[in-house]
Amino acid sequence: LGTNRWQTYLTDELPSAVHSQFGSTNRNAVAGLSMSGGPALDIAAHAPDVFAAAASFSGCPAPSNPLATMGITTMIAGGLNNPFNMWGPPGSPAWRDHDPAVDVERLRGTALYVGASAGRPGPVDRIPVGAVPPFGGIAVEALVNYCTSLFVDALNRSGVPATVSMRERGAHTWPLFEDQLREAWGTTIAGALLTR
Repeated sequence: LGTNRWQTYLTDELPSAVHSQFGSTNRNAVAGLSMSGGPALDIAAHAPDVFAAAASFSGCPAPSNPLATMGITTMIAGGLNNPFNMWGPPGSPAWRDHDPAVDVERLRGTALYVGASAGRPGPVDRIPVGAVPPFGGIAVEALVNYCTSLFVDALNRSGVPATVSMRERGAHTWPLFEDQLREAWGTTIAGALLTR
């Protein structure tokens, strides 16, 4: 198949195809959930002239942090994939280059939304009464909550504005992601796409 160039596809080829085929404002936003949340912010940081808004729903926008690196490599390797195919071995310069928390200034001027929860299940998860709690989702959400808080701390130190939604309740569930998407659309994404 050759070498996949996902960043080129997402920052050049896909936006061009969308704008040529559909009526649009010629403005773009990128968002991701879970494992794609941090990369959505990374893509926007590397292409600030392409994306007016970027959002991370329960993602990890601080991948070069040692605990985050360990969690990311464990999850990728658990899927029988090579985590070093992304940015080389942990600690290599590429891990820091693709870490939105390391240089949040690259995101200044982009409308940002970041959200995560403490990992405790709550009404947002819509778990049926009597159902087994999503123990894996509880653990993953606690990790991304820590990772997202590192990114939020970096935003605050730099004074880069963002809509931040750090919740007390919510596990790593589809209903939580849906709620974050609706919140991000209303607070951040829609306005950025519709502004001329």
